[in-house]
Amino acid sequence: GIDFGDSAYLPFTPVSGYIYTLSATIQAYSGLEVPDNNWVAVGFTPFNANPDSRFFNDNGDRNPIYWGLTRTASADQNDQTLTGPNAAGGEDADTISGDNIDIVLDTTQSNWVVQWYYNDILQRTVNVADAQKSNFQYVAVSTNRCDAFIDEFMLTRQLGSYAADPDPTNALAGVPLSVVLGWTPGVGADRHDVYFGTDFDDVNDANRGNPLGVLVSENQVDSTHDPCGVDLLEYVKTYYWRIDEVGSGGSPIYKGQVWSFTTELEAGIVTLYYDNFDGSSSDLDGTTPDVTPTGTEVWDAGDPINADGSFYASGWGTMFTAALPITLTTGAVYELSATLSSHTGDWVGIAFINDAPNVDTRINDNGPRLWMLVRGSDSAAADQAFIGPGTGGPLGDASTSSADEVKVRIELNSTTNWLVTWYFDGSPEFIQTVNPSTAGISINYIAFGANGLNLPASGTISSFKLVVIPQALLPNPEDGSI
Repeated sequence: GIDFGDSAYLPFTPVSGYIYTLSATIQAYSGLEVPDNNWVAVGFTPFNANPDSRFFNDNGDRNPIYWGLTRTASADQNDQTLTGPNAAGGEDADTISGDNIDIVLDTTQSNWVVQWYYNDILQRTVNVADAQKSNFQYVAVSTNRCDAFIDEFMLTRQLGSYAADPDPTNALAGVPLSVVLGWTPGVGADRHDVYFGTDFDDVNDANRGNPLGVLVSENQVDSTHDPCGVDLLEYVKTYYWRIDEVGSGGSPIYKGQVWSFTTELEAGIVTLYYDNFDGSSSDLDGTTPDVTPTGTEVWDAGDPINADGSFYASGWGTMFTAALPITLTTGAVYELSATLSSHTGDWVGIAFINDAPNVDTRINDNGPRLWMLVRGSDSAAADQAFIGPGTGGPLGDASTSSADEVKVRIELNSTTNWLVTWYFDGSPEFIQTVNPSTAGISINYIAFGANGLNLPASGTISSFKLVVIPQALLPNPEDGSI
């Protein structure tokens, strides 16, 4: 049973290529006198909220994204399917308490689809926006001002007719040139067509009748494929691939999703993050960079920052940050870099930070450990590199223009010392050795941000990248040693 206004949650992470069905049979306790507009609901949500309250509220801080409800009585209001917080209503269904609710999430194609069923009758179908795919983190049941009894609550997964479980994982970075592609065949698949190339549109649009030079294997039996061999793949290049599943006798053909991977920088060197900000003028927040460690990381960004890399704050006193999670290890070199141009305001900076970001503040308000800034005007104070929060002054001044590329680089040896080098426009400006055990360095995020405290901040960031170089690939002796 679920008491008055309570919720219950279970963690959930969907994988592309499968069909998930969230099912529940819900009844109100018999003999209860409750208003008709109260309900019991099940759904998918990005938050594990307070279990002593409903999983949806009017303030929007607990936001189920795809959910369905059944009323405690059917006199005045129909049951509903809803797609988000504060939804005024979805499709109404003439159901009564005790009926079955099924919410189906289909991830077998690039466009995910959600469908609602009441008593096995389809009520509504919607497409899932790309930005919402990462919000499927929990399944839940909840009540609104009534008590209920759950006869059954179940989440099932089944493989569809499409290829699934790409290996390497979709959007994975740092993939060796010797990669061999693999996948889980769809149900009923007898053969497979493999498309592979460097142009997304070609791989997406090609077919047997118009192969566009990317149909590299047709009607093969195995669910693995060596795309080109180590001599033909290139370093630091993004490749796209697609698997079409072919039924017995050659039909039907189920066109697969387009997956991608990016090869290593050079043998052993890995690009952890890369974003060239080729998105739209909509918010950067919640979007996925071009390259991420697992393909699931998304930007946590303030409102003035857009997916095309532009940022603009119309008034004084505006500050904002955009951040990505990271876990560093010893024995490697990390290089964080960004290209900034045409910016105004006090400054724009990049940083390694330790605290969970507050995106409505400056990067130096988020516990920066290693950071640098570029001024919005050549006549302002020199650009600066800093080591940590509360730093009273610059570690190094550099006379650079607002269009320069800025880089910060951290070297981690097998010893306890970190050698930190700041670069402005490709030239080293300051070098500092830091002992993590005494400096208390803890880095959990990389970030960029702007300070418009005295002047409105605006400009463009056209690239943001983090690469890692294993210690075994470092020069021996190290560059600059005597």
